Amino acid sequence: MASVIILPPQSYIGWKVSISILHALSAGCTIYRLIHRFRIHRIWWDDRLIFIPLVFNILYCVLAWIRFSHRVINPLLGSRTYEILNSYWLSLLPYLITVWTTRMVLALSLGRIFPHKHPARQWSYFLSILMAFSFIGCALAAALSCSYISPLMILYETTYCATLDGRYVVSMIILVADNMLCDVLLFISPLLLFWRVKLPLSERRLVLVFFCGSILTLLLSIAFTVLFLNRRIYAGNDWLLILIGVFNIDAAVSLFASNMIVISTCFYQALRRLRSREKVVQHSTARNRTSHFSSPRTGPCSCVRQSQRSPSPEHLTLTEISTYISSPPLSQGPQHSRLHDDISNSEKSELEAVHSLQSDGNFQSVSGRTRLFFTRRNC
Repeated sequence: MASVIILPPQSYIGWKVSISILHALSAGCTIYRLIHRFRIHRIWWDDRLIFIPLVFNILYCVLAWIRFSHRVINPLLGSRTYEILNSYWLSLLPYLITVWTTRMVLALSLGRIFPHKHPARQWSYFLSILMAFSFIGCALAAALSCSYISPLMILYETTYCATLDGRYVVSMIILVADNMLCDVLLFISPLLLFWRVKLPLSERRLVLVFFCGSILTLLLSIAFTVLFLNRRIYAGNDWLLILIGVFNIDAAVSLFASNMIVISTCFYQALRRLRSREKVVQHSTARNRTSHFSSPRTGPCSCVRQSQRSPSPEHLTLTEISTYISSPPLSQGPQHSRLHDDISNSEKSELEAVHSLQSDGNFQSVSGRTRLFFTRRNC
């Protein structure tokens, strides 16, 4: 017979401090996201919806501090306040609301990158609706699969719970299976949608990493399964603390994962701006040194002014093609003739690139617009 692993007594202060740090981090990222989106006038449905998990996340943290203010040896001998705090309405329901609304936010964040009526945006709407029905199913399964003594539905005062094979509680199995299914869908969807989009390697990796935040909650679901559905592990007398603690960690990590797209995008853009400024300073310093040691010009200057000069063809992006092509001729000298030849060659190569993108299919034609949407709508 296999031995049973019994978990040692837990530190109440350690659990409360740990989950408080996670809740503070996730709430801070959410507040920054809302302030940033409001400042750049990019508030959308995912930003409005994230208010719900933010409120419940803070409430859940406060309830954890009040619930575990001191060690309780026998929960059945606890006070009336302790019973209310450990009811279904204040223990499990806030967790379900927080986790599943953050998944809806993730699904909507995936759709806002793509243009209106694009198949990827329609898929994100479908995922959001699926997450809403998933939440309703988990809430009903947890409330109706067990019989409770009082209408408060206190977690440790059940008279009957539906089980599978006489050992596994049905509500727990549904909760774990639903968690894993939703996390897998949110993990696979961005990989499939962005796999065929032609983006630079750095931006491709960045976009794919943003939407892989759901893998964090997937790992937590696996840890929850190992702890509470494994017959070889017994949580001990502090099983209620471990259960509520894991719920708090899952809620905080889910809220943080829903903000990864905004936080990471802003960090990436700030890093690019910093590098661009450093390159400009280095280029300006090198040019000043060159001009300092070069001999002065004696003839008339026939060069084009810096303000009238067109952007270098090799630094053009797809979003600059229309502006670049529509620029009027600058001068009629030999210098202009050479510049015009460079412009014509650049126009030809860039237009060929655009036509090749448009002929690759629905997902590939959106690659240039994806870069523009991603930059404008997230940071």
